[in-house]
Amino acid sequence: MPTDYEGVRGFLLTNVPGFADSIEYDTLNEVETELTGIVCAAFSRFLARFQDAERREGVLSDRDARTLEGAYISLEQLARSPNLDVRTVLKHEVFENLDCDSQCMTLIRSRLGPCARELFDEVWGRPSDRC
Repeated sequence: MPTDYEGVRGFLLTNVPGFADSIEYDTLNEVETELTGIVCAAFSRFLARFQDAERREGVLSDRDARTLEGAYISLEQLARSPNLDVRTVLKHEVFENLDCDSQCMTLIRSRLGPCARELFDEVWGRPSDRC
């Protein structure tokens, strides 16, 4: 579990299967791969792509389903961090950067754990279920 803002980048790369080899991460240049906010924004695109694929296709391959599940587990773990900087990067670099249609956003929200959903709701102005 990352203890600070800088640790979030490595946490996502290590704990979310396929993110380190993803299209979204591969498009980053050498400098960008060292910037937590940029990596988190790429992760936001990665999450939206996988969630939208599941919505469109109905069922993902086992590998892709594990990837998506790993993303949601990691988001909840980050949201439970006692470090305000970790929770803040989740809100401002992951959730604010989500760019998908309303159906995809609804699915993402529905799959988030309670603490991640609370942060998501703070960003998108929805009533919270409280963590």
